[in-house]
Amino acid sequence: FKNRGYATLGGVILNKRNIKNEEEKVNEFIKNINSKLIGTLDRDEIVVVAEENKKTVLESFPESNMAKEYEILADNLLKSFGYKISKDKKLREYNKDAEIILISKDEHVYSRCILHHYLDGRRTVEDLDFTPREFFDKYNIKWIKGKEVTKIKPEEHSVTLDDGQEIKYEKILLATGAYSFIPPIENLREANNVVGLRDLEDALKIKEVANKVKNVVVLGGGLVGIDALAGIIDYDINLSLVEMGDRILPLQLDKYAANRYERLLEDRGVNLKFGVKAEKLIVDDNKNPVALRLNTGEEIPC
Repeated sequence: FKNRGYATLGGVILNKRNIKNEEEKVNEFIKNINSKLIGTLDRDEIVVVAEENKKTVLESFPESNMAKEYEILADNLLKSFGYKISKDKKLREYNKDAEIILISKDEHVYSRCILHHYLDGRRTVEDLDFTPREFFDKYNIKWIKGKEVTKIKPEEHSVTLDDGQEIKYEKILLATGAYSFIPPIENLREANNVVGLRDLEDALKIKEVANKVKNVVVLGGGLVGIDALAGIIDYDINLSLVEMGDRILPLQLDKYAANRYERLLEDRGVNLKFGVKAEKLIVDDNKNPVALRLNTGEEIPC
C-alpha cells in the first residue's frame, strides 16, 4: 500500500504506546475506518474517503486529542494529493449555479508528492492523477489547460492569458503553488539541464536528460533531493549527492537514522558529499554542465 504512493491515515497514531483507555477506543475506531482506505486505492475514491474519515472521527470523538491529531494527518494526506484542485469541488458545493473556470499552465492533473514514482517508472503520467474520472464534467468546471496567466487587472476584474485572451471574473482564487529555487551559484541558473523537481514539466525533463547522460549531481539532501535521488537511482548513471549539512534529511532525521539510509544509498553506488558547498558549475561553450566545483576544490563530473 505504501509503495503505491499513498499514506496510511493514522499510521503515526497507531504506533503510539501507553495511551489512555479513551484514546485506545479512538485508536481502534481509526484503525477500522482506515481499513476502508487501504482497500480503496482507486483515485476516484481516495480523496472522498479521506474527507469522510476525518469528519467521522471528529464527530465521534470531539474531545479526543488523538482525533484532533488524526485531523492533521488527514489534511496532510489531502494536501499531498493536490487538495487545491478540490477547492473547485468545494466552490461548486457552495454555489450550484456559478460559472467556475480553472486556468492552469499544466495540461495534466497530478500529485507533486509522487513525481519520483514517474521518474522510476512505477507510474505513468495518467497514474499521477488523483481526481475522480469525469471530475470536471461532474462538477461543471471549465478547465483552460496549457495556458498561463500573464496579467491580472483587479480594477477591470479580468485576467490575460499568454495567448492574449481576456477572461472576466467576479471572484478570483490564486492557487499557484511554488516553484523551485535555484541557488545563486555561478553558471547554475544559466546552464542547460539544470532542473528542479517541483512539477510534471520538471519530471519530464529529468527523465529525458537522465536517459542521455552519464553523470548526475543532486544538489541538496532534503526531501525533494531525496525524492529526485530515489527516482533516478536505477538509471545507468554515476549519481552524486551534495549536501551542506552533515547528513541527508537534516531536518527530519538524527545522525543515527540518517546513517542507516546513507549506507543503503552508498550500497547502491551513490557518491555522498556532506559538509561541502557548491561554488561553481563548470560549463562548456554551449552552456552544458561539465562538473560541479565544491568549496574544497574538488570537481564532481556532471
